[in-house]
Amino acid sequence: MPPTPGDVEVLAEHPVDRLLHRVEHGGPGARPVPREHTHVTGYWRRTEPPAPDAAPVDETTGADRSTLAALMTSLVSLDVLATGDDGYRLTPVSEELVEDDHSADEYHLEGAQAAFDSSLSGLLHTLRTGEAGYRTLDGLPLAAAFEKSPRLAGTARAAVEEEARWVAPGVVRAHDWSTVTSLTATGQGSATVVNALVKAYPGLRATITTMPSALRTLEEQVLDRDVLPHVALVPRTGPEPPYSTGTLLMSRQLEWLPDDDAVHVLSEAVAALTTGGSGFRCEPQRRMFAMYETLRYRYLHAGVGLAADLRADVYETDGPPPPPALLIYRSLYLRLPTDRTPYWLEAAWLAFGASLHAEQLLDDRTLVLDVNAFTYPGADFRAEVAALAMDGWIHRRFGLAPCSASVMYDRPSHRFTFTWPGPFSPFADELPPPGHA
Repeated sequence: MPPTPGDVEVLAEHPVDRLLHRVEHGGPGARPVPREHTHVTGYWRRTEPPAPDAAPVDETTGADRSTLAALMTSLVSLDVLATGDDGYRLTPVSEELVEDDHSADEYHLEGAQAAFDSSLSGLLHTLRTGEAGYRTLDGLPLAAAFEKSPRLAGTARAAVEEEARWVAPGVVRAHDWSTVTSLTATGQGSATVVNALVKAYPGLRATITTMPSALRTLEEQVLDRDVLPHVALVPRTGPEPPYSTGTLLMSRQLEWLPDDDAVHVLSEAVAALTTGGSGFRCEPQRRMFAMYETLRYRYLHAGVGLAADLRADVYETDGPPPPPALLIYRSLYLRLPTDRTPYWLEAAWLAFGASLHAEQLLDDRTLVLDVNAFTYPGADFRAEVAALAMDGWIHRRFGLAPCSASVMYDRPSHRFTFTWPGPFSPFADELPPPGHA
């Protein structure tokens, strides 16, 4: 029987998140449920976890004993591991890392995200010489590492496509795609953009060209099953389309290219267009201050924690922004997340977090805090965390002094206690009303 449309709520024994990662609507063999489609509010355990294997950890892992001992001691101090008579034991925090496949992929030291992070070590060389210095932990240039390891190349493409989720809605709104019957898409993030376009315009037929290893990743991890019949996946080594096309969508193909290479790529793309054809280029464009930045808020105490990821930007306008937007104070506005419909408590606490620095941000200008996405990655749901994440994002982005908003966990009562600045309670009637510029 086909699934009923709509959201599904599940109350299940831990670890439901691993089950959700492996099985989507449709039964065994289906694609994983994306992280943004899951919302785990908490866990309940009926029994204690089994005791760990008595074998020494260094023998089990093949690691150097002295180095591993220092690492394990550090992990115990961070409440990631606990010790007992039977050896090391996972804590609630490390259980989530082990049992949540989303986190396991993100934090894997041999995965693409680790390679991207470690590649920053080559930034100084790039700044001094203008040459690419991005390398993996073993010293290989990223491009060479991707060619050597299809698995690394696949996870890298998945990471890039994940980043493209934030721009895909803007591409859908940027043009009347109902006039387009078919298009060819190339470049990083093109599959995610095509996925959004086909969902919005089911009559659209698309061709995506890229390396064969990347095509497998797109088919298995990126493109939705209902979109796949509308998309042709064509292997191609170069950035230009393999044949003439009426509509060409180029996604993030020029941002890392020298000017002469970018001109060459664009020239070949134009030559591939049929008479009267159209070309679209999707590249990062900086607004007044920068592109979206992500703050990963984390609070951990005694094996219990709160977490939230807030992705936002800020820009100036000549007048009030178009709806939907919230007026925070005078000419300070907040735009709510666009990746999903936010829960009303999330929206309220995001607005409260923005209000904590409202007077400091105003300077005879109309300012918009644009929250693009807000999620709780593998943590208990507490809507107040939205205010702490918003406060932290503003503090980091503008370099403002902390406003003393904080949270503490009381182990005996098993409760989180939030502290807010000022003499008033959040949402109290005595708060001053917003003024208009």
